[in-house]
Amino acid sequence: RTDKNSEKPAEFRQLIDKMYTHGKRIELFSRNRVDGWEVWGNEC
Repeated sequence: RTDKNSEKPAEFRQLIDKMYTHGKRIELFSRNRVDGWEVWGNEC
């Protein structure tokens, strides 16, 4: 569990990276940028 409200655990990104090695990845409602991911959100 994370300490910040609505923050997604990094383990989920790592799991998706392992399962889907090709193609683009997007995180919606992101609060910060992540290498290798397209991020959409009001705060990024």
